[in-house]
Amino acid sequence: MLTFENVQANGQLPANSFQVIDGKVYINVGNLIGENVTALNAPKVIELCLKLLIACNNAQTTYNLTALAGQRLNSFSDPLSGTNQYYANASPPGYYATMQSTVIGLVPANIDETMPVYQ
Repeated sequence: MLTFENVQANGQLPANSFQVIDGKVYINVGNLIGENVTALNAPKVIELCLKLLIACNNAQTTYNLTALAGQRLNSFSDPLSGTNQYYANASPPGYYATMQSTVIGLVPANIDETMPVYQ
């Protein structure tokens, strides 16, 4: 099973990306996206989500190297990327690629807790 510690260490995230303060886990957004975020209106949500999904996939891959058959994780797909295209209206204008990733998990009907999917 993946933990925040596994994802930070094996997902190749910067140190202190996840922190426990007063019994709560916090995500250091600035650490993950590589720039200081000082307001909730910062337009970096998609970048943050993709970096977290890529980190989870990396950690899952590392976990599966030593996991027994039937205990390997299969919750995070490899991120898929499209071809680079120039977007003149992007901020800043430049070449961007569309990325997508899939998350698979068993979610109880009350959605208070999730369980990983094993291969």
